[in-house]
Amino acid sequence: MSRGHKYGDGMTGGEVRQLTLRDEQRWDDFVRTCKDTTFFHQAGWKHVVEKTYRHRSIYLFTEDETGEITGILPLFFINSPLGKKLVSLPFAPYGGICATRQPAAASLLAEAVRRSESLSVKFCELRSFHEHPCPDFRCREGYSTFIMDLRPDEQALADTIGKKNRNMIRKGEKSGLAFQSFENKAALDEFYQVYTDSISALGTPAHSRGFFQEVHARFPADVSVATVSKGHKPVAALLLLRFKDQVISGWGGSLPDSLDYAPNNFLYWHALLEARQQGHSFFDFGRSLKGTGNYHFKRHWGATERPLRYWFYPYNPDIRPPQERFGLGAKVWKLIPPSINRLMGPMIRKYVV
Repeated sequence: MSRGHKYGDGMTGGEVRQLTLRDEQRWDDFVRTCKDTTFFHQAGWKHVVEKTYRHRSIYLFTEDETGEITGILPLFFINSPLGKKLVSLPFAPYGGICATRQPAAASLLAEAVRRSESLSVKFCELRSFHEHPCPDFRCREGYSTFIMDLRPDEQALADTIGKKNRNMIRKGEKSGLAFQSFENKAALDEFYQVYTDSISALGTPAHSRGFFQEVHARFPADVSVATVSKGHKPVAALLLLRFKDQVISGWGGSLPDSLDYAPNNFLYWHALLEARQQGHSFFDFGRSLKGTGNYHFKRHWGATERPLRYWFYPYNPDIRPPQERFGLGAKVWKLIPPSINRLMGPMIRKYVV
C-alpha cells in the first residue's frame, strides 16, 4: 500500500513513542501547556472511547534528549464494516498533531503514514484548526465552529448576539422557560432523554448512555449539564465541557414539539452568561457542517467562525454528515422510536465517528 510519501526518517524530531499508562500524566501536562491542544487531546478521551466503543488507541508522542514531550498525535484505529481507518479523533470535532517544534510534527506525521500503511487503512484523518506541514495529506474543509468572546460586559454581549436572538430569548422568557445547570452525574439522565428524543427526529443513531457517563467519570470537574424546562418538563439540554479558559458545547438537543418557545436561543444565551460569570473567556458553540440549519443558527450569534481543517492521507473528499451519506437509512431511522434508538443506536454510532 505504499503511496510514495516524502518524509525521510523523521528522526530529527526525536523518537516517536506510543503512550503507556505511566506516561499519561506527562501527556496531560503537555496538553495543559501547549497552546494548540483541545479538550479531546487529554488522555481521558482515550479511556472514554476505549471503554465505551472498544476502538484501539494508538497515542503517539515525541521526546527531546531530556525526556520532555515535544509533540503528540492521538489516533484511533476504527475497524468498521465500511472499511478500516485511523482517526484523530473519533466522536470529536478536533484532534490532530500538537507540537512545540516543527521536526516533532514531521516525525509524528511520518509515523502516522507508516501506521496507515501497516494497518492497510482506507485513509488516515486528522481533524484540526490549523494548517498542516505534510505534503501528502490533503485538506477538506466543510465544518466550522463558532467562538464567542465572553470578556466584554453583559450588555456588549447582548448587543453582539443580535436583535433576532434577543427577541427569541424574550419569547422564551414570556413562555415561562427556566434555565438550570448541574454538575452531578444524576443530571445526565435528564440530558440523555432530551438528547435522544432530539436526534431521533433527525434520523441519527444515538450515543450510548454509558458514553456520556464515561465522559463525566473521566472529567468530573469539567462537565456540566445545562437544561431548559417548561413547567417541570425539560425541553432542551446541553452537555458542556470546560477546558483552559473555554466552555465547549459538546452535545445537545431540544424536543421537536417545544420549538415554538425558542428553547435553543434561551438555552445558549444562559449558557453564555453562566460561562462568563464563571470566569471563562470563550464559548465554543461546537461543530456544524456549512449550509445546515445548525450552522446557520450558530452563525447568527455574532461569534467568530473558525473553519475546521480535516486532513486526509490519502485524500477522502466525503465528510458529509451521516444523514446525507446514509440518506435512506436516516429516513428509516427517523421512524424508529427514541426508546429503540437508545437501545440499538449505539451499535451503529460506534462506527459513525
